[in-house]
Amino acid sequence: MIRRFGMRGVCLAGAVFVLAASVAAPVAAQDVQNLLNRLDRMERDMQDLQRQLYRGGGSGITATPVTPAPITGGNSGSSVSAGLQQGGTLDSSYAARVEVRLQQLETLIRTLTGKIEEVEFQVEQNSGRLDRLVRDIDFRLQTLEQGGLPAGAEAAGGTAAQGAPAPAETPVPGQGQGVFGYLKESEIKSLEDEPTPAAGVAPEPAEAPETVASAPANGGILPDGTPEEQYKHAFAYLQKQDFNAAEQALSLFLERHPKNPLAGNAIYWLGETYYVRKDFARAAKTFATGYTEYPGSSKTADNLLKLGFSLARMDRKDDACVTFDKLLTDFPNASSNIKRRVDAERQRIGC
Repeated sequence: MIRRFGMRGVCLAGAVFVLAASVAAPVAAQDVQNLLNRLDRMERDMQDLQRQLYRGGGSGITATPVTPAPITGGNSGSSVSAGLQQGGTLDSSYAARVEVRLQQLETLIRTLTGKIEEVEFQVEQNSGRLDRLVRDIDFRLQTLEQGGLPAGAEAAGGTAAQGAPAPAETPVPGQGQGVFGYLKESEIKSLEDEPTPAAGVAPEPAEAPETVASAPANGGILPDGTPEEQYKHAFAYLQKQDFNAAEQALSLFLERHPKNPLAGNAIYWLGETYYVRKDFARAAKTFATGYTEYPGSSKTADNLLKLGFSLARMDRKDDACVTFDKLLTDFPNASSNIKRRVDAERQRIGC
């Protein structure tokens, strides 16, 4: 009886072993197939990343591909067969090679992802530089087209300026009274006697060179008509870069119409006629006068800007820095063009 039950136990154990062996082979094959499917997906991701990276080209970044270690055994079917030992067990060396290759592909994907992020960052930076360059070129072209005058000058020779409010009557500061707390009236008057800076001082890049032109006699420099018509006539000389005639016409306009709303614009452009001809002492005096006597003019901030430029080119850098500080303090809502030029000049002269 005991022998009979012993034989039955052996048979039952054998049956269980055979059943387990028959199930083990498909399970091992399924594990390998899962690894191969994962490998195929990672290879496709790697190829997509490589195409995305190299399609950008010319960025100066060179990706260094990682060459995955080959897995012997041919296609997926033969690889599965080669990776299975007799009896359906998974070859440990084959599994190790698959794992190494997966790790290499993961490393390559991370590397390519980092390279793509670097390329995108550089493209964004270059795009910003290009936008700034285009704005700068546009500004310089507008400046040259308007004869060395700052961008934003009245295209119709003062049409936009006609809507400016009438300037408030401001008394001329006394000898001891400082202009915006620094320059005194006596210093402004002495600007005419200041020597111009040495030739080594760089001129403002946006300004046009002096144009030599003969000016008509004062008697015919301004036609008869309204102050607005005379202002437009004087401004037309600026547009033609006839700075000598523009100086005479604007000076005569200020003599005839010192209280006209356009007088604040006229004295600013008069200062420009000196500035573009590098007569920085007279330019500084004119811009300072325009600032103090016409505080309600639409050109008040521009007067401070060009006063600072003129002082800088007279090698009075401390005065120029104070002027720029005053401009930024009193005109926090000044145009971006003015602020950009102030920042550039402050950096150039070391404020």
